[in-house]
Amino acid sequence: LLIHLFLLLFFLPLFFPKKMFIRKRERKLILTYLFTEGVMTTVKDFTSEFTIQAADENNATAVTVPNLQVIKLMQSLDSKGFVRTTFNWSHFYYFLTDEGIEYLREFLHLPADVKPNTEMPNGSLQPVAEPQQFGRSRGRDNRGGDEGTYRRSNRD
Repeated sequence: LLIHLFLLLFFLPLFFPKKMFIRKRERKLILTYLFTEGVMTTVKDFTSEFTIQAADENNATAVTVPNLQVIKLMQSLDSKGFVRTTFNWSHFYYFLTDEGIEYLREFLHLPADVKPNTEMPNGSLQPVAEPQQFGRSRGRDNRGGDEGTYRRSNRD
């Protein structure tokens, strides 16, 4: 009987994994932040806090949410194909996909003309000048030298 109880307690979580409970207020804050920015970055530290800065002037206080909840919520969105996840140097980078934009519009009850910051055109971009070509062919002969002046000056 004791062995059966031990086996039940050991193998039961494997068949019925625990689910994380995230309050609706915090879930909405995280998803609103993700939709507003279009991208999100978190540190792989499950005990730290994730700080969400208020976007409007009326509510100027920053809200902290457990980082574990942010990571698990983004993991859920990634499994549904709503975000794309990149992990590098103990940081998670989440990028909102087109399907994710549509899902968050429905979830947050936003009109179709509202877009994330990554989708908005930035009017302050300046046209980039034609890149200069660096290498052996610029101002040099076919041998790769600068008319041979480098070596000749050392010999004279």
